[in-house]
Amino acid sequence: MNMKKLLVFLIILVSIDSHAQTFDPKQLIGTKWQCVEMFSNPINTWEFSKSEIKETITWTNVNRTVVFTRKYYFSPTIPAKFEWKKVGKGKKGKYLVYYIDKSERMFYLRIESISNDTLKFWHQRDPEAIGGHSSYVFYKRIP
Repeated sequence: MNMKKLLVFLIILVSIDSHAQTFDPKQLIGTKWQCVEMFSNPINTWEFSKSEIKETITWTNVNRTVVFTRKYYFSPTIPAKFEWKKVGKGKKGKYLVYYIDKSERMFYLRIESISNDTLKFWHQRDPEAIGGHSSYVFYKRIP
């Protein structure tokens, strides 16, 4: 009997944990964020609309700025390929999935937390990429 109660308790804990890890894209629409890194150059900002991330990268030491627009959606799991039909649909998930046109590749970040002033992602190193490492990525909200 005790083992049965323990099993039910563990199932409830897992269920609560999996629900706590789901985020709504509405939390980001209309917001702007700056990446917080050890180095201040370049400055990387993300602005979220319903279906796009506008990424602005500014190198202050050479007075240069580039802007990229990336389609995105939230997903409960890591997709095998970018699912265009999910862009702008507002589905909840624990992964921010986005597409980079120039490289014609899908990328994703696991969403760790979203608050009024901080975004926290987990970036898993791409095993096909040269260099880089897995790490947390932090953004602070800016006006």
